[in-house]
Amino acid sequence: MNLKFIWTALEESSEFLFDNYAWAPADKAAEELSLPSGYYAWVTAIWLFDSNPFSIAQFMRYFPYGLAQVNDERLTSAVQQGYLTLDGQRIYHATESGRNAALRLMQAGNDVMAALTPMPKESLRTLGNLLARISKAVSQFARTARACFDKSQTRLLPAGGSVRDTRRVCRSLPAVGGIP
Repeated sequence: MNLKFIWTALEESSEFLFDNYAWAPADKAAEELSLPSGYYAWVTAIWLFDSNPFSIAQFMRYFPYGLAQVNDERLTSAVQQGYLTLDGQRIYHATESGRNAALRLMQAGNDVMAALTPMPKESLRTLGNLLARISKAVSQFARTARACFDKSQTRLLPAGGSVRDTRRVCRSLPAVGGIP
């Protein structure tokens, strides 16, 4: 199964939905909440991590674009506005008001997209479940593959392991979506 193809299909379909349906209502909700410019950086972080703590490095694993310093400045601005907190180890946490604002923006887009019915609801439910399985499997695969990839030798090797260990680790990689 070609993971790049799957990722591209997921990305293109989500871009179509968000660009054509979700962003405008989310922007309107942001305006109603009087959110300052640059809110998408911290809102996206809350969508990703919810109430779980995260560092700038973790945030940038999902969005490796731009400079860590710029992203950190945007998140620090959200701390000053009360949407995030920051502890002494530079770990961010969503506040209740931050979560509420992020969820309101998400809900605004979801409300518009919920009215879309390009296929029967049961087919959509099945498709949604399949896409969730694929997404979970791709995430698990990426984490496991990253754990056994030794960049210094540019080949698959578990840390400190042998070729035999590599075969064992790589055989244990999850099948995508439960599909062998």
